[in-house]
Amino acid sequence: MAISAGGWLSVGVFLGLYVVLVTEWVHRAVAALMGAVAVVGLGLLSPGAAARALNLNTLVLLLAMMLMVVILEQEGLFVWLAERAERWGAGSPRRVLFFFMLMTAAASAFLPNVTVVLMVGPALISLAEGFGLHPPPILILSVVVSNLGGMATLIGDPPNLLIGTASSMTFLDFLRYLGPLAVVLTMLTVFWLLGKRSPRVHNASDREPIFLHQPSHHVRMLLILFGVMAASFVLQPQIGLPIGLLALLGALLAVMVVGSDFDQLVARVDWSTLIFFGGLFVVVAAMVQQGVVASLATFILDRHLGLGLPVVVLLGAAVLSAILDSLPIVAAMIPLVDRLTAGHAGYFPGIWVALAVGAAVGGNATLYGAAANVVAGSLAKARGYRLSFRDWIRVAGPLTAGLVVVSVAWIWVGGFLK
Repeated sequence: MAISAGGWLSVGVFLGLYVVLVTEWVHRAVAALMGAVAVVGLGLLSPGAAARALNLNTLVLLLAMMLMVVILEQEGLFVWLAERAERWGAGSPRRVLFFFMLMTAAASAFLPNVTVVLMVGPALISLAEGFGLHPPPILILSVVVSNLGGMATLIGDPPNLLIGTASSMTFLDFLRYLGPLAVVLTMLTVFWLLGKRSPRVHNASDREPIFLHQPSHHVRMLLILFGVMAASFVLQPQIGLPIGLLALLGALLAVMVVGSDFDQLVARVDWSTLIFFGGLFVVVAAMVQQGVVASLATFILDRHLGLGLPVVVLLGAAVLSAILDSLPIVAAMIPLVDRLTAGHAGYFPGIWVALAVGAAVGGNATLYGAAANVVAGSLAKARGYRLSFRDWIRVAGPLTAGLVVVSVAWIWVGGFLK
């Protein structure tokens, strides 16, 4: 499929946006808004299509969970968790980090990745500070673990929901086909973290105490409320309401529980991240509208039809998900994969599994490869740490390459090549 002139123009806008993001010439939210205005102004996407591309469910989910995190942090939960973990670890950073990483992966199998990163990230930063370690590399690897844990189930990763709907794969199918690989990759990542020497920013023994008091009396009710929210996420198909709406309802109830000044809570929300995602959704939608993403996917899928096709799909999804956000990549590739499986029954479920694995693993490579990555960047910035595009690649790039190799080997020997 040839790319039209409009398609090349949309690619030009995206590449310009990507250069600005990588070089950090201007704020990422400003850059994304400029890109969105450009694709609409150039006629690559109509204003109505741009509004529909905003993916309100994702944006509302992010807003709700940011509100929830602000409230829980205000009530002292995160520093309390970090204190308890530090005491449990008896002063051993490796033991505590091992516990935190496994907890993050397990939670991500049943909650959206962004939610888990928003909940665990602040406590993990406080914990790293408590041990005198530089938090950003540890935060990056916690996001990788979260993305890998989310790969294991139908509800853990947003692209999995799209794949499950299109392929009719059930929750148990995902757990059976992707669960073992998710466990292996998670453990490799955890041991990678424990084997690296994180730079110390100060001596832990010399720092001022950061844990000053117990969490407020509201925390127990907030945790019960969050548990109900988590259950609603799992039962969302039966409830029938968008997951973003369920999260927003929970966040508003949390506001009522603590009785805080709503203006102050809203002021602490990271609006720039929400604006960035909105602009990025519009720019990517322009490429989808102009047939660019479909053309790229077709090119990848048409290279090696045959026994190696699942491997080609995995590698293609991994590379594209490292460049773009994994969600639109999966959305664009689903119709093509669906046509291939319809004509070749032997490709099921191998190609679908390869698509899910490639998107989940490849999205770890860059700061903009997955929504949870961007959220982690905003958490680091809020605590005064710089987490740039290059910082992310330096930590996660080599690890991602190794995980992709392991994933390809698993696809090759796991009976998915028929």
